[in-house]
Amino acid sequence: MKVVQKSVYVLEKFIDGVVIGLEGWYAAVPEEGYKGHPFIIKHYERGFGPDGEPNYVFFEANVKDWNKAVAFRKQPQTLPGRSGFYTLGYFKMGDKL
Repeated sequence: MKVVQKSVYVLEKFIDGVVIGLEGWYAAVPEEGYKGHPFIIKHYERGFGPDGEPNYVFFEANVKDWNKAVAFRKQPQTLPGRSGFYTLGYFKMGDKL
């Protein structure tokens, strides 16, 4: 039995669903390195409790297939030395924060 090592995509910030015409909060994952492989989306949201102490909320989503995203968008390359477009897949992470 072969064990599949899942990649981990650490999300910097959530994307508001208004951007893609949907409600809720989404993770935008590029196709390069994640398409065709199972992976895990992780995000840490820092907040403060009622007593003023900092606390962290942990979000995690297991994704079996990048092609099962709820929406896709092509973006122009902005990195130096690269041209063309790349595709982002959007995965729902929650209804509200």
